[in-house]
Amino acid sequence: MIKIIITFLIAFLISGCSQNGFSKFYTPYLQEPLKPTKTVQYYTYSNDNDILDAESKGYQVIGYSGFTDVRAPSKEQAISQAKKVGADIVMVSWKFQNTETYAQPVMNYTPGTTSTTYSNANAYGSNGSSAYGSGRSTTYTQGTYSTSYVQQTAQRYAYSAYYLKKLDISKFQLGVSYANKTTQLSKKIGTNAGCLIRLVYHDTPAFYSDIMKDDVILKANNKKVLSCKNLNKILDTVEKTVSFSIWRNGKIITINDIKLNK
Repeated sequence: MIKIIITFLIAFLISGCSQNGFSKFYTPYLQEPLKPTKTVQYYTYSNDNDILDAESKGYQVIGYSGFTDVRAPSKEQAISQAKKVGADIVMVSWKFQNTETYAQPVMNYTPGTTSTTYSNANAYGSNGSSAYGSGRSTTYTQGTYSTSYVQQTAQRYAYSAYYLKKLDISKFQLGVSYANKTTQLSKKIGTNAGCLIRLVYHDTPAFYSDIMKDDVILKANNKKVLSCKNLNKILDTVEKTVSFSIWRNGKIITINDIKLNK
């Protein structure tokens, strides 16, 4: 029984308590922390498009966790970290990396032994009398510990999690998120100017005007758009509606009379 307990204890110490990798390897995307939340929705995702789809429904990524482990983290650990950072949604993914083989030490305990020796003796006197006696001696040996090694295999996975917060998209003027153009895209369009649309939020002026992800806005109300920052400045001067000249899949299209949220 003692041997079994010692073996289990060593195995537990080697494997360790399951740490929350979602918390240990968390990277915040916001400068100011948010208040903790009480309810979090948990989802799995397969690629970045799933994250963009969640963002387009009115959520903002506020942080990320990425780590590898041979022990599968729990759904509850991901939710716990999401609540802590103030997220409304946590989206988790994992991917197999490799199989690892290692020797795990196991301590074995051999109990000590107890041995008893009995002895008898007769004694005779000079006058012919005699006496009989007996004795007992006990010897103890201490228990010993030894270490053996057991070959183990474990599968290592890469885990990642995105934490998202619900936004009030009703206040979005246009309802898009921007991205920097690549040099390759600028060459394809034929200009360094323009603003690339990273995503379009649902139920916004951009959404209902059929502005699409990967559109490049070249003009706004016939004014050349030099950059995304420049586009924001132009939109700030618009009173009610705006018209865009857009590069889309090699063609220039025009979308007129987009009513902005003010």
